[in-house]
Amino acid sequence: MNHEPVLHLRSCLPVALLALALLLTGCARTAPIAYYQLSSNAGGKTVIDRPAIGDRIIGIGPIRLPERLERPQIITGT
Repeated sequence: MNHEPVLHLRSCLPVALLALALLLTGCARTAPIAYYQLSSNAGGKTVIDRPAIGDRIIGIGPIRLPERLERPQIITGT
């Protein structure tokens, strides 16, 4: 009896299943797009929602994004 074709099929089965699993991952749903808005503080006044910790205040601005980061998901306001 020649069992060689059966052994060949059994050795290819894990590889075929792995390839199928990798192909099916392309059918997975993508995460919804999240938009982020950067805006300035109206009137230049400091807005504090929480009590300050000591005398330290951190300010950020003005922000310029590099051209490679200019994406439609980032909305800037003036």
